[in-house]
Amino acid sequence: MYHPIFLIKKSMNTKDGDLFPDFFSKPTMNEGAEEGKLYKRNVGASIPEKLRVGNLHLCNSFTVDGNEELPLASPYNGELPNDLVAYGHHRQYYGANVGLHFYEADCVFETAWSKPVATMNEVRKFRYVIAPDNTLFVDQAKSFNILQLYKNRWVTCYWQQNGVNVIPSASWGNADSLKYCFDGLPENSIIAIGHSAVGRTYSEKFLYRMAVKELVQRKSPTKLVVYGFRLDFDPEVEVVYYDCFIQKLRTRCL
Repeated sequence: MYHPIFLIKKSMNTKDGDLFPDFFSKPTMNEGAEEGKLYKRNVGASIPEKLRVGNLHLCNSFTVDGNEELPLASPYNGELPNDLVAYGHHRQYYGANVGLHFYEADCVFETAWSKPVATMNEVRKFRYVIAPDNTLFVDQAKSFNILQLYKNRWVTCYWQQNGVNVIPSASWGNADSLKYCFDGLPENSIIAIGHSAVGRTYSEKFLYRMAVKELVQRKSPTKLVVYGFRLDFDPEVEVVYYDCFIQKLRTRCL
């Protein structure tokens, strides 16, 4: 599947020339005098430069899933690490049995989207990686949360296509987000979820339980990787737990 910009280019070629002759032209340099100095001016830009918007220059041919057409991640059913380390501290830990997670503030791993190549070169040092946990907000517009999901799915697919062992991760916001928040996740795969800060009220706990059951029903995961505290209900699927930072800190203080 090609991005529409290539289709536009093909359809715009006519006998009399392109409708926008400089739209797809290569960068040129025009010299002129301005306060005694020479300056350069780009007339048009190359196709790769235009496709840098939204990382389309890296990959724009993912299979999509759901009404929102989110990139569809590939399933992962391989081995799991002995322990997990946060991306924000990844330079302090390396090892064959250590995995990388992103259950931390979004600003810490925004480079996974804004600087995908550089971030991937760091991530691929780990044998196991849980996909970024882009936050879905309960008080933001649906369009913003869909953008968050798109970032998650795009990065997951991009890393997978470049040989990184990525465990897809699921997240959700309010109850309405359950209609689309699992689009782009593979079926019959290990899927990771966070359980370190889910709220204390009855409604928050009920929403979490409902979301997990919906995830299991729709995607039939082979295992759930849970980062954080133990679930207080049976998700009816095998669960592998990893202690979060708070749990590890409490253990050290005992």
